[in-house]
Amino acid sequence: MRLVTVGIALAGLAGCATGSGGVLGGGARGGGSSLSGAITIPADYQGTPAEFCGALEIRATDVSGVPVGRANAISNTDRCVYEANLPANTALQLTVRNGGILQCLKGQSVSVNPESMNLQLKPGESRTADFTGDCQG
Repeated sequence: MRLVTVGIALAGLAGCATGSGGVLGGGARGGGSSLSGAITIPADYQGTPAEFCGALEIRATDVSGVPVGRANAISNTDRCVYEANLPANTALQLTVRNGGILQCLKGQSVSVNPESMNLQLKPGESRTADFTGDCQG
């Protein structure tokens, strides 16, 4: 597995380099907190980094399932980076999934670990959350 290094500078690239801004919006509840991170690209993935990152689905919902927003990941060497502006003091679930087209060299689908995580950010808090693409399945 490749080493993942996440920095605020990389996460900032996600906001500048995607067509939709690459940033999850805080919706009507307002932003004020941010989450950034990286998703490793498995060594056994058969496509390009841009294809891998473009096929990921990154979504945030509140605990009742109401969408808070979604983000696009951009490729950065052997990983994808994203940044999310999220509402503070709200229980959220962040989900990162294979959009259904990512395959490994042996034909199995790429999985993302963990697929989702629960979090709640304080006002003004910045946090990182990393995910790993996996071809072990």
